[in-house]
Amino acid sequence: MKKVSKAIMIAGGSLCILASNIVSATETESLPTKHWLTQAPNQSVKEQRLEQYLRGFDQPMWEVGERYQHIEQAIRDKNFELATYHWNKIKTTIENGLMKRPARRQNAEAILLNAT
Repeated sequence: MKKVSKAIMIAGGSLCILASNIVSATETESLPTKHWLTQAPNQSVKEQRLEQYLRGFDQPMWEVGERYQHIEQAIRDKNFELATYHWNKIKTTIENGLMKRPARRQNAEAILLNAT
């Protein structure tokens, strides 16, 4: 009985090792490439990945907030040239964000672009 159960344990262990090697080889083959865009399987996946990477309006608004703080500091420092530079960057950032989220245009124009 001990010989049979020992043989079963050895066979079972061997199968586990073999199975883990097969899984490991499969995982290695399916690792994502660092060329996430240029090696996308098709144009649709490439476009989906690009839209996901570029995100929505949150990234542009983060940049607007950062640059707005720089404008405040530049004005306190009487560095109006720097303040103007950041204001122009804010306008560009908002316009680029609106390309991704055109439904935000009315608010962006009313609050930041036309009224400031």
